[in-house]
Amino acid sequence: MHKLLLRWCLKSFQKKVTSYKADVGAIFDGDGDRVLFVDNEGRKIHPDVVAVLLSKSFKGPISLDVRQGYIAR
Repeated sequence: MHKLLLRWCLKSFQKKVTSYKADVGAIFDGDGDRVLFVDNEGRKIHPDVVAVLLSKSFKGPISLDVRQGYIAR
């Protein structure tokens, strides 16, 4: 039931993002410790890509996981 509800919420959210013609959408989980981003077509954006994109707006050193190194280049 839990995964089915999550899938339904995600599908509903993706439809809202596309219907509003938003550039990006962000949705938090129940306790707010995780966030999921979708693009203007409702496709999930990988968390590593989000981290690298956010790091581009900061001045100074940024610490990324070694798995993100190929994306950061």
